[in-house]
Amino acid sequence: MRAAVLESQGGPVAVVDDVELDEPRSGEALIDLAVAGVCGTDLSLRDGRMAFTTPLLLGHEAAGRVAALGPNTGGPPPGRRVTLWMRPPCRACRACLRGDAGLCARSGAMSARGTLLDGRTGFSRGGEPLYRALGVGAFTQRIVMPVAGLVPVPDDVPDEVAALLGCGVATGAGAILNVARPAPGDVVLVLGGGG
Repeated sequence: MRAAVLESQGGPVAVVDDVELDEPRSGEALIDLAVAGVCGTDLSLRDGRMAFTTPLLLGHEAAGRVAALGPNTGGPPPGRRVTLWMRPPCRACRACLRGDAGLCARSGAMSARGTLLDGRTGFSRGGEPLYRALGVGAFTQRIVMPVAGLVPVPDDVPDEVAALLGCGVATGAGAILNVARPAPGDVVLVLGGGG
């Protein structure tokens, strides 16, 4: 499969055709990606301003269609358009059970390690794991993600807009809703909300 791989931080990003992808397991879905955005965080990872394990698949803002669900898995059905959320809740930890999925410790660890929730990367090249930028790794044609990290997208929202929902929009909205806590009728201005 074709993907953009960063072999070492500070080095070039190479487009390769030999990336392998695991089949989705229970609780996961296979997504055919349509678009992926380039965030400032991707540039920081590439340039080595944020430490991360390599080799690495960059990209964490993306949209596409569900191609398949793992065994015994409910979720958006095949063919459904989705965007990817880089912090899918485990739905079992203390934070998730009290309704604070954004504070999910397992999801945070997944993002920091560059893996899926179960600790595997799901991507490999030449038998060696490829790590996922912020637990996603969307600069590829297909991806396996936890269904808890898929957000259905209405058909009238373009893929290029939907891809931004998983990071840039979520970052700005989270800051507004959780910190500023505006009331109906308040005016809000967000500048530079992305990575």
